[in-house]
Amino acid sequence: MVKAVYWFRRAAEQGDAIGQLNLGEHYLTGQGVKHDPVGLYVAVDWAAAKRRKLPVHLIRDQIFRALARINAWRPRER
Repeated sequence: MVKAVYWFRRAAEQGDAIGQLNLGEHYLTGQGVKHDPVGLYVAVDWAAAKRRKLPVHLIRDQIFRALARINAWRPRER
């Protein structure tokens, strides 16, 4: 797991959203790295920042359809 975290961190630092999310998951679970809520937040925020830039490539209708799918898929909080 330590080697996976190394590669996820390298990918995350280069702007790879999948690497950022995987790194965040390891910070959340503590697999291969010390459990670190701050590290989790940073890694996920990197990926979210990438997502925030995406709508400039979509037309308004596509954004609304995407948000509808996200809301339909999103697990309900308890």
